[in-house]
Amino acid sequence: MDRKDKKGRKLRVGEYYDSKNDRYLFRKMINGKRYTITDEDLITLRKKAAALTIDIENNNIYTRDMEKMTLDEYFECWCENSGKSGRKATTYMNYQAYYNAHVKGTELGRMAIRSIRKTHCQKLFNDMMKKGYKKSTLNNMKGCLSVLFSEAEDDDIVMKNPCKNIRFIQAGKGEREAISEEQVETLINFLKGDEEFAEYYPFFVILFNLGTRIGEASAITWDCVDFSNSKITINKALNRYRKKEYGFTVAIGSTKSKNGIRTVKVNEIVIRALKEQRRLQLQKEGSVTIKIPRVDDYGRVISEIDNLVFTQANGQAWYEPAVISLIHRIVKKQNEQAEQKGTVKLQYFTPHQIRHTYTTMAFEAGVDEKEVAFRLGHASEITTREVYTHLRGQKKQEQDEIVNRIQIG
Repeated sequence: MDRKDKKGRKLRVGEYYDSKNDRYLFRKMINGKRYTITDEDLITLRKKAAALTIDIENNNIYTRDMEKMTLDEYFECWCENSGKSGRKATTYMNYQAYYNAHVKGTELGRMAIRSIRKTHCQKLFNDMMKKGYKKSTLNNMKGCLSVLFSEAEDDDIVMKNPCKNIRFIQAGKGEREAISEEQVETLINFLKGDEEFAEYYPFFVILFNLGTRIGEASAITWDCVDFSNSKITINKALNRYRKKEYGFTVAIGSTKSKNGIRTVKVNEIVIRALKEQRRLQLQKEGSVTIKIPRVDDYGRVISEIDNLVFTQANGQAWYEPAVISLIHRIVKKQNEQAEQKGTVKLQYFTPHQIRHTYTTMAFEAGVDEKEVAFRLGHASEITTREVYTHLRGQKKQEQDEIVNRIQIG
């Protein structure tokens, strides 16, 4: 390529003359991508180059490139640039998990983002409903896509958010089944008497008596335990992170919401269990204590914690998959013994069923709805009411029967 044309005119920066084809070229690099304009006339070429410069200044070039992106490509772009901005690290990771599980690689994910309409999004949710996903999962997926399309609106890629008025009212809420009183008693008695699993008795006492989320129970530190006043403060939670992005897999962060921070009065069984836990820890003094990162809402390490009340045998903090594994090991051994003795076997249960069992017992005991919401760390009793409507219905029926015993006349 020549820097002068056949008339001997010196060309500007970025301009070239192709003597072989008798054409002019203008080239410019934008964000690592080369753009080339060609024309037979130099004056016309310069007009095109000026228009390109205006597009660059107005960011239209980047927008046109993004318009060609598929939804999958735009999601990756969003993750790299603005996904973490202004939102909790746990929220960002949840968006990644939901998108990768339900959209990535699908027909919707492969579509050009500018071509996506409400009907395409509705089809995704209809398919998820057919597969049996519950309303909570659908709401989380909708939240992820709504944020993504809102960003695309800001980038002038789509005219409006196609997820805005999505409905899925026929989706089920899912049954939250409490663990029966007999099963709870069987579990507790097994833990008390089994040499291998007795050390986990205090952990399960806390879970059943406080109704905390697993992450909250796992993050309790000794400075949050007030033995003299029989109180425990829940003010943080253990979360899981992507090591390639944050440098660690588990860390202590804030609770799910501001309402998750609470100080609760506990019973004597809990205090005794905590004292036993303290004794077990001191007994193991000299064993490996692993420091857990303490992070802010954006996943930035601000300190380290090494005074957790509950840890695994290897010193690591408890997180949900590890607790699930522990439950399976406990149930397996108890079932083997029950088979030999001809006694009641434990049924497999999930960590969240423990929380549900606590809530069930609280309602059955007649605890005020507002107090139950406070102890669960819900934003308000409205959340508790929506989640545990069926329990309130059972309690209401019982109250109706009691009231109707008053018969006059």
